[in-house]
Amino acid sequence: MLNRHTLRVKAMQAMFAYNQCKEANYNVAIEKIAQAYEPNMNIMELQDPVVLEEEKKGVLEVFKKTIKENSKDVADTNFSESILKEAEKAIEDYRFQVKKDLAFIKKNMMNEAGKLYDNYLKILNLLILFSGFAREGVGTRKSAPDTQLNLVNNVLISHLRKNADLKKLIMKNNLDWENENDMVRAWFRDIVTKDESYTRYLELTKPTAEDDAEIVNHIVRKIIFKNETIVSFWEDQDLSWLEDHAIVRSMVLKTIKSLVEKGANFELAILSYNWEEDKYFFEKLFESTVKNERFLQDIVTEKTKNWEFDRIAYTDRLILMLAVSEMMNFPSIPVKVTINEYIEVSKNYSTPKSRHFVNGVLDVIAVNLQEKGLIKKSGRGLIDNK
Repeated sequence: MLNRHTLRVKAMQAMFAYNQCKEANYNVAIEKIAQAYEPNMNIMELQDPVVLEEEKKGVLEVFKKTIKENSKDVADTNFSESILKEAEKAIEDYRFQVKKDLAFIKKNMMNEAGKLYDNYLKILNLLILFSGFAREGVGTRKSAPDTQLNLVNNVLISHLRKNADLKKLIMKNNLDWENENDMVRAWFRDIVTKDESYTRYLELTKPTAEDDAEIVNHIVRKIIFKNETIVSFWEDQDLSWLEDHAIVRSMVLKTIKSLVEKGANFELAILSYNWEEDKYFFEKLFESTVKNERFLQDIVTEKTKNWEFDRIAYTDRLILMLAVSEMMNFPSIPVKVTINEYIEVSKNYSTPKSRHFVNGVLDVIAVNLQEKGLIKKSGRGLIDNK
């Protein structure tokens, strides 16, 4: 099931992508300005290289100063109107592209969360497809197709196949594997039917419910989530698979457990107990961090005076900024919960020493912001803040 920890990680990844895009757009803008003042050999008018160089330097200075100060208007300078005009155009182009990239990153960020559930449904459907290939006798001699009927008659997969809600979700989200049918058939033929546990399962005269559950668990745990060929497919299809696969796996195994316990009345896993609330948290965390990025940088910089901001591990900077943003914008989340969550993030996504650094800096920042009245908690947020 999707949890807040995963959403924090995805927000950090989105912030990383956003800053990478900003840096790339900045460099492109600098390059365009430089190219605009290269001598043009295709015109007859005489061009003075010295003048062009001076104008280029002026436009670059205004552009860099305006972006650095995050000024709404062109930075106040003594340059000529023509230079200011060219700088303003470069600034507008840069900010338009940054805004465009931000919209794309946010949309992709939300889609990535939804993709978790899609992958969960695709894996349930993959079990159904494997059963269908077994019915066709894929991977066996044509003279002996009946040897795979155990999987065809597997009670757990039969319940999946007949479930109306699962069918509806697969059709609605276009998760039928139609475009990958040949590949999935090859997986079954070359991987599943060659598996020793599967071969032993087929040799059973009359599999019990426990046997059916055991082979389904085995296919999920040892083949779908472990086989190198299949794992490579997931990684190619989903850049977040390394971070997300544990959640998807947990959801699938929870569904198998429900199939064992409740039979045809099994319950499909849910993405979140309250997706609307989690979605709000996810979006607001990212948006508030982007909106107040400069302010958050200043807060972090003030409390890391012995470190140059640019020399702090890049992921640590993002972690600290997101943590401060969360402390200030979510009254119902206790400060200690926020700090502990981002310490956990730092363990997996930053340097070996980051957890201690993040812990120490956030403790100091939290006390300082509370004293200034910039952190205000209410309800559940008051827990552990005494």
